[in-house]
Amino acid sequence: MFPKYHVLFSLVSILILDLIFPSLNLIQLGLIFLSSILIDFDHYIYHSIKKKEFNLFKIYNTYKLRKQKKKNSRGEFYCFHGVEPIIVSLILGFLLNNYFYFIGIGILLHLALDWIEMVYYNQPLFKISIFYDLLKQIKLNKL
Repeated sequence: MFPKYHVLFSLVSILILDLIFPSLNLIQLGLIFLSSILIDFDHYIYHSIKKKEFNLFKIYNTYKLRKQKKKNSRGEFYCFHGVEPIIVSLILGFLLNNYFYFIGIGILLHLALDWIEMVYYNQPLFKISIFYDLLKQIKLNKL
């Protein structure tokens, strides 16, 4: 999914959360918003390592062209897309600071939107577990 849709969805989500939970402050809502968008930084990391391309705009344009050709990104490994970062943020929230809970909520919002898109386009679900996706990536590279 393109970043503009994640930004729009995240903005609407935090506005709804603010209406439902008026006790949330600007920092908490900001953490949800930013974490739901910045999770996609792993796309940049993947393409920088795999394709040896470091120009953010070139990477975005390549991704945009692939999406237009209906070519999905199965088999690519994104280190922040999975339940594991949510679990880590919950643990850090419990151990260190409650703000980590809001980071986990943002990651969950982002992943939910990705999963909805995959179901809508009849694609097999991935980005559920980092370890599972890593194993699939290793298997695909061996073929």
